[in-house]
Amino acid sequence: SLDYGRASVADIIDFVREGFKSLVAEEEGTPILAEGIVARTDPYLFDGQGRRVIWKLKTKEF
Repeated sequence: SLDYGRASVADIIDFVREGFKSLVAEEEGTPILAEGIVARTDPYLFDGQGRRVIWKLKTKEF
């Protein structure tokens, strides 16, 4: 299980590697595996052009 509020990069990698069910799909009654996770930093970090730094990790990468 992963705390959706805060997690380390290592925890996120392990979570995605193991695969997890989509919360939205579960709520709709069609439990399927999620494609991955989109994460951001807390507090926000910004790149040189002022855009928030976010990253995506997909289950298919494993």
